[in-house]
Amino acid sequence: MDPELLRQRAAFQKHAARTVSVQQRSQIQLPFPSASHTTYNAEAAKKKKKPVVQQNSKPPEFDFKTTVSHSNAANFGTMAKIVDYMKKRHLSQQQWPLSLQEILDELQVYDLPKRSEAWLREALPKNPRLTCDEELKFCYKPPYKIKGKTSLVAVAKKHHQDVRGGILLSELNDCIPNGEKVLEALSDQIIVVPTQVNKRKDKVFFYNDQELDIFIED
Repeated sequence: MDPELLRQRAAFQKHAARTVSVQQRSQIQLPFPSASHTTYNAEAAKKKKKPVVQQNSKPPEFDFKTTVSHSNAANFGTMAKIVDYMKKRHLSQQQWPLSLQEILDELQVYDLPKRSEAWLREALPKNPRLTCDEELKFCYKPPYKIKGKTSLVAVAKKHHQDVRGGILLSELNDCIPNGEKVLEALSDQIIVVPTQVNKRKDKVFFYNDQELDIFIED
């Protein structure tokens, strides 16, 4: 081969080798600085708030009046529940007496405080809607001794003779069930008049004294 061509070929290969070496170096990337290497900021450290130590607050004071008021309200609520239950027993002809413990058992009241139970033992005998016998057993006491048609007419007649006015239907319903139907069956002996008591609609009935009837000729 021509010596000149050989020389040019050698020069070309040498130049190509240098070019490849430079390109490989340019592809090498320097490592990025670590994010963990941060500069200490003294001013920011000074601005950090010191933990606030809270003083122990005083426990709330015991309010005796409020506690007594809530206790009395609960006691009266329990007594009202007992009276209402005894009334339902009376109207369903379950009129045998029960002790306080028997009443509480039937009402499924098992968590009554001892103080409330003692209060009920003292208050229930004084309730006008209950009777209490020598064994401290209770029965419901209706406002009138009315058990049916005959006793209803007798009580209404007694009211008329004593000039005591009429008897409310709401009171009759505390004595017997279905009081209004009983009055309808006694329409020839009883006079019923609509009325209103404490903004509630009611009815009042009177004995029909036929001796006071006035005959008017046409």
